[in-house]
Amino acid sequence: MDESSVRKMSPRRAAELLSKTPGEELSLQAWEGLREVCVSGMQDERLSADERIGWAAAGALVVDRMRDHSECADRRVAMASEARLRAYVITRFGREDDSSLRDLSLLIRRVVDAVGAESWVVADSADGWQRMTRHEMLELRRIKNLVTPFKSILPLLSPTDPLRDKIKEWVDIIPLLP
Repeated sequence: MDESSVRKMSPRRAAELLSKTPGEELSLQAWEGLREVCVSGMQDERLSADERIGWAAAGALVVDRMRDHSECADRRVAMASEARLRAYVITRFGREDDSSLRDLSLLIRRVVDAVGAESWVVADSADGWQRMTRHEMLELRRIKNLVTPFKSILPLLSPTDPLRDKIKEWVDIIPLLP
C-alpha cells in the first residue's frame, strides 16, 4: 500500500485496508505519507461531507498505526496529529457526542490523558521555561502542540456548555508554553 494507490480509493476502501495493515508493515515515514493523503481528502471541499469525514476516519486509523509503531519516539506527537484531525472535523462538521471523531468530550479526555497532568500543573511548570533544559522545553512544547487545537473549538461552545471551562483552562495556558 502506498500514497498513490490510497489516493485513488474511496475513503471507505482506504479505511478498510488501513485497518487491516499492521503498523510495523510500513515505515513510520510511509505512515506519515498516508496520513497526509487522508488529511488532504478530509480537507478537499470538492468532496461531500460524508466523504471528507470518511477520509478523516481513515486518517485516524493511520495515526493509530503511527502511535503504536516502534519508530515512534513519543506517542504524544501522534496524539497531537489526532487532536488536530478531530478538532478539524468538529469545527467543520459539527459536534456529536457519540464516541466518533466528532465527540468533543472524547477529544478532551484523550488530549488530557496524553498530557498526563492538569492544566494548572502544566501552567506552574511552564514558569521560567527559558531556563529549562532542552528536554524539559521539548516536553512543554509537545503539550502545547496537544492543546493548541482547542483554540479552534472554543469559539463554537456556548458560555453555558460544561466543556467550555475545561477547554478554556487549556487555551489560557498556551501563551505560557514555549
